[in-house]
Amino acid sequence: MFDSWQSWGARDLAVIGDSLTGNEIAATFTQVTGTPSTYIPMPHDELRAAVPDFGHDYAAMFQFFADRDLYTRARDINLLRRLHPDLMTFEDWLYHTGHPCRVTEPVTRTCTRPMPCIEPEASRP
Repeated sequence: MFDSWQSWGARDLAVIGDSLTGNEIAATFTQVTGTPSTYIPMPHDELRAAVPDFGHDYAAMFQFFADRDLYTRARDINLLRRLHPDLMTFEDWLYHTGHPCRVTEPVTRTCTRPMPCIEPEASRP
């Protein structure tokens, strides 16, 4: 995209990708990896409590996104795909990064790690 900057001129371009719900992400992850996945929303107060050292930072970030409607703000992904034809969908990205994965420990509301506990299969090239 930066090699052909003349094609988009002086316009601002949002850094975006697929706008998926948590349920859509979980379903795509399950489909690609074969690892059953379920989206369980975590209220900001629970996130703060689950990760005492920096959960408040994550909670504040997600609250900022929600307050400013950054989750659903209109973005022209079709324009971005025309400017950058190699832009991947979430599903493409999962395949491209070498998944399938396997769950290495259960992920529950009491998990003390802020991200899903997942690692690539050892047999991956």
